[in-house]
Order: sequence, then structure tokens, then C-alpha cells
Amino acid sequence: MFWTNTGSNGQIKIYVNNQYRGTITQYYSSAPNCGASGCVTITVTQQNNTWYGEQVGGSGYWSGNFTLQQGCNTINLY
Repeated sequence: MFWTNTGSNGQIKIYVNNQYRGTITQYYSSAPNCGASGCVTITVTQQNNTWYGEQVGGSGYWSGNFTLQQGCNTINLY
């Protein structure tokens, strides 16, 4: 699940393995539960994954890699 704790980021489009997966539309002061409203929750089955986020209407950009762990994995874009 991708989420943000910074309201000043606005909306953030999320891409995983170069495919658009959704847009973060709200922020939380601490990590919300998986599937929380306004976050981007996805299911992946491969081990090595790449991701990036682009701020809607701004210049913010985040990127990284992750290896799938069992259960809910969260990535905070701050």
C-alpha cells in the first residue's frame, strides 16, 4: 500500500512495474491500515518490483524498488 503523511504533496499518481496503479488522494499522520481510503493498495506476486510516484500538478517525484514480503507492505511517500 502506498500512502503519504504530508498533505502538501497533494495527489500522487502511483506506477508499479511501469503500470499506473492508482492515485493517492489523502494523507494520514501515521501509517493507516492496508486498504485505507485515499491510499493506493495493490497486489503483486513477483518478488522484485519497481515503483514511482508523480505529484499531480507539481514537480514531486518518488521512486524505488521493493521485494514482496508476506502480508501488507506499506510505502510512505513523504
